[in-house]
Order: sequence, then C-alpha cells, then structure tokens
Amino acid sequence: MGGSVERLGVELPSDWRAFVERYGHVQYHGDLAVVTPALGSGCRATMDWCELTEWIERLVAARTGDHRSDPDSALAAPPGLRPPAGASRIAELEGWLRQPIEPGYREFLEFSDGMDNFRSGMPLLGWRDWPSGDTLSRALRFLDTITGIDVHVDEGLSEDAVLAPVLVNGDGTVGIFMVWDEESPEKRYFWVGNGDAAFFSTLSEVFDVASGVRSWSDFSTE
Repeated sequence: MGGSVERLGVELPSDWRAFVERYGHVQYHGDLAVVTPALGSGCRATMDWCELTEWIERLVAARTGDHRSDPDSALAAPPGLRPPAGASRIAELEGWLRQPIEPGYREFLEFSDGMDNFRSGMPLLGWRDWPSGDTLSRALRFLDTITGIDVHVDEGLSEDAVLAPVLVNGDGTVGIFMVWDEESPEKRYFWVGNGDAAFFSTLSEVFDVASGVRSWSDFSTE
C-alpha cells in the first residue's frame, strides 16, 4: 500500500524528497519501508522518466520479494535507493570512469546515486562510492584480474576498450563493468564472472535481467 514520506521516520534531503513526493510512493512490508516510483497512468514525469521508474520499480519489487522470503539472509537484504547525484558529481564520476557515462546510467544517478543491494547483496556503484572504498577496491582488483588475462578480449572487446566497475560481489568474482569500445559501441556493459559473460547496451537491460524480467541467455556471449 502507498504512504507519505513522513512515515519513513528519516529526514530526506530536499531534492530527493521533492522527487519522491512528486513521482513516487512508499510501500510498507512490516517494518520495512520502500520508496518506489509511481508507474503507468500515475506517472506524471516525462516519458524518459516514466520508463526509468518502470525498470527501477521492477528491480525494487524483485529485491523486496527476496527479502520478504528470506529476511535473515545477507544476500536478500532489502533494496536501498539513495539521494540523487547532482550534475557536478556526475561529471566528476565521468572523469573517474574515463569514458562517457551511458545515458541510462546518467538518468539513474540523477534519481539515485547508486543502489544498495542491487542483486544478491551487491551494491550498484554511484559517485559516493568513488574514488576509494572497500567495495571499489574489490571491484578494481577484479577488473585487474579479468583484463590481466584478456577475458574481455576473448569475449569480443578490443584491446583498447575502457572498462570501469559499476558492481561487484562480496568475494570479487562477479562484476558488471561499463564499457567504452569504439569498435563495439553497442556493448556498454560487461557482466562477467564464474565462467559466464554477457553484454548489454543499456542499464535498463541490466536491470531487467537482475529483476528476472528478461533472461540471461538473451545477452550471454555463449
């Protein structure tokens, strides 16, 4: 059921509060309060924002369902949206990533600066996770591992491709990297680990696989 932001019991930053009050609602699952975007005919944003909120909503619903099914598991922790990243922070992040930010990722950052527990307890990185921190260090070590043995080249990227982490699991064996490869401009995300790999053109495709709306096989390199 829906609710007002006052019932969250926390003080939201003014920019994030304003967005939630205009486009979102709050759902309650016992003591868990989840802020989610408004959908369908109730979406009062532009078409791009409506599409963005749809794939965020699906992901949040999937992670919330995981948590309700197994509330004691660290891998099924509730999803956590964050206050948005402003234009100056996104520009700074783009410099750290060493590549143009994919439009869907940019739009997501304007809504939420990353996301806690995106999948199996793994966070989706944002500006606040750079330029240092334990999660980022783990992601960069995994990146060094896969590029050191040319996994990205074996899977179809050029040797000059630029990869930057946007997600890594707890033991540094699975990660998602944003890609800039002039020879394969349609390959913007590389999800790799445990012997599997897949490429995605947009962040919405990554979200749809993570939420179970689309199959991994639609994007797998096998």
